[in-house]
Amino acid sequence: KSSLTNSNTLVEVHALLAIVSMVNWMKEYGDISVLTDTFPQMFRIINQCISQGDEQVLIEVFEMFEELPSGCLSALIPRLNEFLQFYLSILLNEKTNENLRQNCCLCLISLIISRAKGILDQLNVIFQKSFELLLVGSNITNNNNNN
Repeated sequence: KSSLTNSNTLVEVHALLAIVSMVNWMKEYGDISVLTDTFPQMFRIINQCISQGDEQVLIEVFEMFEELPSGCLSALIPRLNEFLQFYLSILLNEKTNENLRQNCCLCLISLIISRAKGILDQLNVIFQKSFELLLVGSNITNNNNNN
């Protein structure tokens, strides 16, 4: 867990990949909920990987995220809002690689399909925020076109 907050980015990335490998084993033989507290650090490292264009790491991580709801929903519930906001931040960032945005969308769909408690309430908020962002973006575009 401490490797996820190391000052060396390479150590953090390898710690993230180790967790990805552990999750597959833990889904079958252990309790993945022990990792619940690591998700915020994982999100931070993933954002670093996005900014550095480290696609191989991102592919592995998002494959794991896509599978999490099917067998590890209890680990996601305490961090559900953070997962939804994380996915949404990637989906709405037009600078993010299109393949990554598609992988992120699959993760979000997987989470929605899992019917996690409270997800419908969260989606209402997310759709509202997304709509607001779209309106702000369209107003900026319209103002730039009018000038």
